[in-house]
Amino acid sequence: MSLTICILAAVAAPSDAVTATLEPRPVPRWDYATPREVWSKVDGGIPVPHKGGERFLAHADGPDGIFLMVDKDGDGQVDEKVKGVGGFVALRAKTSDGKDVHYGVRFRKSGANWEYSTSSTMTGKVAGLPFTVVDIDGNGRWNDYGVDGLIIGKSKNVGFLSKVVSLRDELMNLEVSEDGTDVKLTAFEGETGSIDFSIQTKGKLAVATVSDLSGKVSFAFEKSGKQVVPVGKYVISGGFLSKGKEQARLATGKMQSIEVKTNADTSLAIGGTVKADFRFEVVGDKVTVQPKVHYYGQAGEEYIEWAPDNQSPKLTVFDDRKKRPVESGRFASC
Repeated sequence: MSLTICILAAVAAPSDAVTATLEPRPVPRWDYATPREVWSKVDGGIPVPHKGGERFLAHADGPDGIFLMVDKDGDGQVDEKVKGVGGFVALRAKTSDGKDVHYGVRFRKSGANWEYSTSSTMTGKVAGLPFTVVDIDGNGRWNDYGVDGLIIGKSKNVGFLSKVVSLRDELMNLEVSEDGTDVKLTAFEGETGSIDFSIQTKGKLAVATVSDLSGKVSFAFEKSGKQVVPVGKYVISGGFLSKGKEQARLATGKMQSIEVKTNADTSLAIGGTVKADFRFEVVGDKVTVQPKVHYYGQAGEEYIEWAPDNQSPKLTVFDDRKKRPVESGRFASC
């Protein structure tokens, strides 16, 4: 069952336009499972527009840039110090038309650079339901469909922001303003079919997102189930799953799109036996293996940001003439 159906099954979808207002909410302890995570280099500031400019200033300071100084109130003067290897800062200001800007940011030290990622949401209620938008790419805009995130209901599992969402098997068009404060839902009137999603995994699926080829229409699944969608071609576009301390994200990888036709069910099965793909070169009696390994599931979907058992896979070299292993090992850097 998909995330949206699971959450909204008890609520009839409205037939008329529904509007709502969302409020900013920084999240100091970020515990959302997002289909994609974006960390960007701090290059002079955080690109969140406010009355004082297009960004909140930020720059490294101290020996070897050990500190990060941040202008947390948008007055053009840095006044907050991020120490160690990471931290959280809540940015506060006003827009030129008097709206509140309250935006949470996570920071981390990465080599010689500082990086930032969102730690903020816009939240409220739409048709009586909790509604949360996440600025996944941290660019200060909240209506990047297929890039930013969306939750309808009480959950920490984030799907992609979509131009079409599901309210109890009835599809609705979704509009979100750039500043994330205004939401509008209207009835969807196009042709529809359904995706019958399933996953085979020993891990725990938080969310798997399926998007059309434009990337603008997405649906989130927390487990196997069926979801009504607009007709079109779809692929796995992102996701998050875990097993113990291991974590992995989903990507399209080598997957071929599936086509959803009018009033028809289309199966999409992912997971199963995962295959590793890597490059190697044989020169004489020496085998050189490139350390970049790609992992693909049964539909061709890719598992990224993942090291099985928190180490590299074991590689074995066979003597083709004697049909026996002659050498094995793992990447030394893992």
